[in-house]
Amino acid sequence: MQTSNPSNLQNIAHYLIYKNHLSFLFNKLKQNDLPFLVLKGWSFIPDLYPDPSLRPFSDIDILIHPADYHTVTTCMAELGYSVRVLVRAGSKPAPSGSKPAHPHIPLEITFSHPAGIHIDLHTHLLTLAWWQPAFPIDLDHIWHTAQPYPDSTGLQLQRLSPEVTFLHLCLHLWNHEPLNPRFHSYIDLVLLLRKYTPSMHWDHILHLADQWGMQNILSIVTQILHRDYHTTLPIQINPKSPPTSLQYKYIHSQFSQSLKSQSSILNTQSSILNTQSSILNTQTSNLKPQPSILNPPPWLSSFLLRLALIDTPTILPKLLWNALFPSASLRTAIHNQPRTLLQHWGTYTHRLLKS
Repeated sequence: MQTSNPSNLQNIAHYLIYKNHLSFLFNKLKQNDLPFLVLKGWSFIPDLYPDPSLRPFSDIDILIHPADYHTVTTCMAELGYSVRVLVRAGSKPAPSGSKPAHPHIPLEITFSHPAGIHIDLHTHLLTLAWWQPAFPIDLDHIWHTAQPYPDSTGLQLQRLSPEVTFLHLCLHLWNHEPLNPRFHSYIDLVLLLRKYTPSMHWDHILHLADQWGMQNILSIVTQILHRDYHTTLPIQINPKSPPTSLQYKYIHSQFSQSLKSQSSILNTQSSILNTQSSILNTQTSNLKPQPSILNPPPWLSSFLLRLALIDTPTILPKLLWNALFPSASLRTAIHNQPRTLLQHWGTYTHRLLKS
């Protein structure tokens, strides 16, 4: 465990506080027969990160069944967790201490504990409501293929299969910074692939990518894995968009632009990776992302790239209509509480102007 670096010491202290409180939470959910899957970062410790100081996190992501939402949240309340903000990021918060006066079950909502523990509760892998028609993810398959693992709390828990984890990380990158190789999900992907590639069912991944509308996303992510981390998959993932399409040309232009902007630091990073001999010992330290020399892409540019990466262009008008004129139920899903159309427009106008 690397503790000489002050940031590593801080990460370890953060991890130990979470570990203590998560033991109580996970035990309570198990005792009440409430199934849940641990997502992303926490489920990678110690499997992909034997040294937890090398996997910083700000919250813990848990997937539950929508039907269990009220029971799960009751259990969490009994342990001292509460919802500090009822609405999604970017929306105007509800008054402090208020409770939702509607039966809405959120796609994602954050519960916080006075000790500084934050639990991001998910009822779906894709928590952006108006994007969901573009990605018909089969939740039944996700639960059916979930696998047990020894959690760092000492409990036997469930997490996504390596195949679904790969897809989930790619989807997470699509939602954030798919062209930024410094984003931590790329580090997670490199470690996942180097450990599990031989046992992963790649034909099945291709099938799911096609069914879930993720071929373009996987194509761009795997190109960056190859370019910046010298990590190559055992299969070829071709983009869904034909080379003559505007989508393909826009994606390619953004990819090329990212190469020009980051080539100087990435050449150094690649040479470091090539000299490492042990993925589980010193390599995670060298994989740890440094502050990017680039500012995050503007909201509009990010939005356009996400649109371009959608496999089925015929669905784009529907997505744009849903974004501009969402139904009452969709507005509630987007903001985690009822919103008028004017309030919805105000939120996204403010976000666009801030970018």
